[in-house]
Amino acid sequence: MKKRNRFFSKLLCFIITPNALLLAVALPSASAEAAPDSSSVEGKATGSEVEKFFSDAEAYISGRYRFEFVDQSGFDENAKASTLRTRLGFISGEVYGFSMKLEFEDVSAIGGETYNSTVNDNAEYPVVADPEVTLVNEIYGSLSAVPDTVLRGGREALTLDNLRFIGDVGWRQNNQTFDGVNLLNESIEDLKIFYGYVSKVNRIFGPDSPVGTFNTNLNLVNAGYSGFGEVLKATVYTYLYDVKSNDNLSTANFGARIYGKYPAGEDLNLLYDGEYAYQRDFEDNPLDFAASYWRAELGAGLDEFSVTAAYEVLGSDDGVVGFSTPFATLHKWNGWADKFLLTPEDGLQDAYAGLHYVSKDLCEGVQQFRGDIVYHYFQSDHERVKYGTEWDFNLTADFLNYFSAGVKYAVYDAANFSSDTEKLIFTLQAVFRH
Repeated sequence: MKKRNRFFSKLLCFIITPNALLLAVALPSASAEAAPDSSSVEGKATGSEVEKFFSDAEAYISGRYRFEFVDQSGFDENAKASTLRTRLGFISGEVYGFSMKLEFEDVSAIGGETYNSTVNDNAEYPVVADPEVTLVNEIYGSLSAVPDTVLRGGREALTLDNLRFIGDVGWRQNNQTFDGVNLLNESIEDLKIFYGYVSKVNRIFGPDSPVGTFNTNLNLVNAGYSGFGEVLKATVYTYLYDVKSNDNLSTANFGARIYGKYPAGEDLNLLYDGEYAYQRDFEDNPLDFAASYWRAELGAGLDEFSVTAAYEVLGSDDGVVGFSTPFATLHKWNGWADKFLLTPEDGLQDAYAGLHYVSKDLCEGVQQFRGDIVYHYFQSDHERVKYGTEWDFNLTADFLNYFSAGVKYAVYDAANFSSDTEKLIFTLQAVFRH
């Protein structure tokens, strides 16, 4: 722990020092303004551009404490994971169209490691995939010299669309990040076109895990149109996954999504979200298969309340291979007990319904409060075998501008898949920016 403290002291100095240097640069500039001449004006113009890299910069520090309790059938011991994630970051100002982000991350266990982090050899406990790590979480540069176009390269916690295919797994303490380059163009009004190439995926399990990093050739194309406002938005995509570290994950994916909300009366909105995708084997995948994915969701929102009902299907090719999305933010989908992070060979059908409440400025000092109740019924796509049911509950609040807290409870009742699981998760986070 002492080594980590020294490590983060050095990182903090690294972030703070540029602001001190900025003061040294800014004072001579102020003197030059008082009595300009041709040479000082020319020098100041150049200097001011360089100063923007720091003067328009943002430094931040965040801490997120998480306690996760897991009671799972088949284990004599319950998991009790007490962890703290600390991040230090620097986002520069833009100079001649260039800016950068640098973020360091540390995840430490608080107290004993009475849980299976997947790398701590505590297999007698259920899994809570929050291993101890100290690493560079994000480091990338952005170039926007061409109008309506941003070129970005480096390591990024990349997210696309609704996170069903590409996500940063922000729920876990350690992000999923992507090493590569991407290009976003908005030259055509209301149309965003994204292309990304990813050479490596840094997964939540950390660098000490044999599956912590995947060497890849991912080609990601996503185009979204929003010309009809909130009533109708559309996305089409092609994601080609060539996963050198695991050929079974190499797939070609083609899909489209439409979603929006329609005002049906005072404070009443009708909600809809539909998506379809087709997946087949790609590159060196030894499996010969094809499967479909579709999801249909309908709902209604009245003031701060909304209700939704949906049916999601990750298809199966005759019970041999199920439709998979290995680089998604999977915690968002198919229940918060995380029983379906890997799609079963027989596929998955998830019928779910939820009641949601979101209030902004609920009371003085509370910027947002959210509550959710969701029920899931799971069965296989092949032969319609019941997997189980799940209830999910969530309460979160953002308060005093810097803090957020949340409690999640999930209970999975197994029928013919996995085992009964109960999870209780408490989170407290603080973020300070300068």
